[in-house]
Amino acid sequence: VLSLEMPGVEWAERQVAIGLDVAPERVEEMARARELGTAAIPVLERMRFTLWIDEHVRLGDIPAVCQLFRERLGKVPLRALLVDYLGLLGVIGKHAYERASALGRELKNLAKAEKVAVVVAMQISRAGGDGSEPVSIDMLRDSGVLEEAVDFLLGCWRPGKQRSLDHLERLELRDVLRVCVLKNRKGLDGRVVDLRFRPESRRLVEETDPFRELQTEAPEEVPAGAERLGEDGIPW
Repeated sequence: VLSLEMPGVEWAERQVAIGLDVAPERVEEMARARELGTAAIPVLERMRFTLWIDEHVRLGDIPAVCQLFRERLGKVPLRALLVDYLGLLGVIGKHAYERASALGRELKNLAKAEKVAVVVAMQISRAGGDGSEPVSIDMLRDSGVLEEAVDFLLGCWRPGKQRSLDHLERLELRDVLRVCVLKNRKGLDGRVVDLRFRPESRRLVEETDPFRELQTEAPEEVPAGAERLGEDGIPW
């Protein structure tokens, strides 16, 4: 993880809060009471192969960072690199568009050369308004060739902030983060999923069950020795 915006200590506290589904203030309280070590064990266990850097990193430094991560992971392969966020990744270029285009090309080449999945957070332009309207590809800020380079692109917005909503709609969409697959090089795009944002812990929870339509009601249990009747009333 390249945490270019949030200092490492704050990032770690945030991950513990999300993992335990509690407020960051509660994490601090547990730390002062010397209870955090025990409480955070499940979170630390899940993240035992997660490494992060919170220092300024230029695009050309990433291969060395990957090598450093591999040395620390030992026999565990490096699978993914997360960058938070794209605008803080140093790259040479006279203009924002030129820098974004260079990032798009080089990150693509980096993913292939290092054999890792690269996940990058990006901001949208002012065309996105207040963040309440559906996000489209052309809203990427100084996108350059980014949309051409990526294999998958997700757009996120908060529909509950729309001013045209009535009171009930606002309550229903409160703390909802709507995510749409804007680009999918390996399949269909356009799928939309609603995530519920928990303000205290900052955890995102998926509310839409992608397999709901495939589920069927479990067959009714019949006591031993009893007869099951078909729709026509005849035992079977």
